[in-house]
Amino acid sequence: MHHAAIAFPFLLANLAGALDLPGIPTPGVWTQQHWLIGIGNDGLGPGGGGASDDYRTGWTRVGWDEGPICAAFDYSIFTAQNPSGAPLEWHQADPFINARLGAGRSDEATSSLAFRHYLFGSGWFTWGQLGPGLRLSGDLGGHTAQNHVHLLFGDTANDLAYEHPGIAASAFGHAAAGGYLEIAGPLALQGGVAAYSTTASDSHWQTEVLAIASGSGGGLWAGMRASEYWGHGLTTIADAVSAHEDGMCVLVGVAFARDGLQVGLEMSHNTRDNAQEGMLTVAWSGNQQPARAAWSWNGRIGFAVVDTLVPGHGIDAAFSAVPEGAPGWLQVVVGLRDQRVESPYTFDVSGQRHLLWGGVAVEPTIYRGGNLRLIIRSEAGLGWRRNQLESHSFPGGILIDGGTGRYWDVAVVRVAVGAGVLAVVGTGTLGVLALAEATGAPSRQTTVSGEVASTHEEAVDGNSAGLVIAISADWSW
Repeated sequence: MHHAAIAFPFLLANLAGALDLPGIPTPGVWTQQHWLIGIGNDGLGPGGGGASDDYRTGWTRVGWDEGPICAAFDYSIFTAQNPSGAPLEWHQADPFINARLGAGRSDEATSSLAFRHYLFGSGWFTWGQLGPGLRLSGDLGGHTAQNHVHLLFGDTANDLAYEHPGIAASAFGHAAAGGYLEIAGPLALQGGVAAYSTTASDSHWQTEVLAIASGSGGGLWAGMRASEYWGHGLTTIADAVSAHEDGMCVLVGVAFARDGLQVGLEMSHNTRDNAQEGMLTVAWSGNQQPARAAWSWNGRIGFAVVDTLVPGHGIDAAFSAVPEGAPGWLQVVVGLRDQRVESPYTFDVSGQRHLLWGGVAVEPTIYRGGNLRLIIRSEAGLGWRRNQLESHSFPGGILIDGGTGRYWDVAVVRVAVGAGVLAVVGTGTLGVLALAEATGAPSRQTTVSGEVASTHEEAVDGNSAGLVIAISADWSW
């Protein structure tokens, strides 16, 4: 059947929840009795969750797909320490006086059914669905669950009170449509749009476009997702969470598969307000595996840390391929980085660093023993880097070059060298890679001033060095 040949890369894009409207099913692999379990937390986001454990701070999702009928369930814990978004005001005796107004928490449980139809073509398919759903809000045990996790990791307990301790409910209807298109080899594009409207008078729509690269043992995807929310939900805390998640997000994800079982991780970063999320998933698709072909591919996803210019940490992903006719150790590579930049003024300034680069990689194997390989990897390329700083405390707080925010775009040269240990898994390999890197870029400075900061110059770009630690996978298509 033709649709089996394109099902596996489509699963990779959906493994971590494409078109991410909580509690609403989206297509997975085209097999019977497909299920998915996901656990998410803002601390799994590319910058470690940002400066605070807030908004949609933790969630669990379950999906089930049985032919044209499918179902989904989401349980989310909401907190809003500053639901109005009021800035800190350092000219007040208590700078937090307005930021704490309306602070609280709420939990939501959302479930729905979907009736879905597919149309298949040569190298493409489209789908559409609609269905009913139910949402419950109130004290559903999230306070206890969150603080148990905090206790496990040695964090401070969160004692925000429930806005509405009783149980409130709303019904909703939802609809969605999307499609998938093979490009060449393991490359494909996927897109879709989804929306719902509830009896509580809130509505939400979302659209998404993903680029996918996948093989028999796993794959990577990256893309953009836009969301918009309007109306009022069951609580003002839920409204604050939806407002926080509105806007454009950058997505990156990775999945590994063996004998029908897939494990995935997807991370997102909101370019409007730096909201960050991440979700780990486990799914079962049945034993559908595409035939192995001659093209060789490599992907990695991990964390970039210890930047010597301006300290930062966050996600680092790269995708590479062996050009046709080239030796197996020579690859062309593209990479993406999304970091949270550290600042001594945690409550006043947020910073982000983005890097997009391309070049070549050399990856010879220096030792083979049984199912293990030891590799040396070197990378060199050119790229574009953006550093962005934004002040959240004014008037009377911190100014950046006399204003509330600024960004800098620079061209960079990047080189890296490191080593990895890979194990043979199916027709590919899976392992750990560590790289020491250096980037060269023009120097950039900014003036930081304000009542809580003496006026001084700070470097925001220039030559730097760092470390990348990642999970790396090779596969053939």
